Formats: sequence, C-alpha cells, structure tokens
Amino acid sequence: MRKRILLSLIGGIFLPFLYLLIVGLIVYVVKSVNGEVRNDSSWFWLVALPFEGGGRLYNLLFPAEFEKPYALLKAPAIWSDIIGSFLLFGVLTYACLWWRSNRRRFA
Repeated sequence: MRKRILLSLIGGIFLPFLYLLIVGLIVYVVKSVNGEVRNDSSWFWLVALPFEGGGRLYNLLFPAEFEKPYALLKAPAIWSDIIGSFLLFGVLTYACLWWRSNRRRFA
C-alpha cells in the first residue's frame, strides 16, 4: 500500500512531463508530415487538456472582475493548474497500480 502511494506520487510528478513530451512529439511529427509549417493553435487543446482543468475550475469558482482574457494567467489559476495536473496524474497512476495488483490477485 505504501509503495503504491509513493509510486502514485512519483507518477503525479513525472507523468505530466512525459505526457507533454510524447504528445508534443506526436503533434510535431504529424504537422511536419502534413507539411503544416505555420504556427497555429489547432493542436493546443490536445497538449494542454489535462493542464487547464485546475485554472478553469478556479476561474469558475472565483470569476475575474477585471482583465477576463488574462484570467488563466493569474498566479492562483496557474497554481491550480499545477496542483490539478499533479492530482490527475497521481490518481491515474494509483488507479492503474491498484487495477494491476487486483488483476494479478484474482487471475
């Protein structure tokens, strides 16, 4: 149990960087194969999807009164993004480890 929690904490730290690396590389390869050399943000949603949840939730709970276009750039929204990403990938790691251990036990 302790090992699973420790591994999920490590997964919560390292998996966001691994996700950015893998998805960013895939996006780069797909865009270069298709010949799209222009810099547009059509793929940005795929790369930033797990990282924007915390800031969007923060802005939903505490709406910005001024400078609404820059609401996701406030320090609390950025911290919410970082903490939300850590929690998301930590819980996913824990769930995968739990499923793997239970699968071995019942098989």
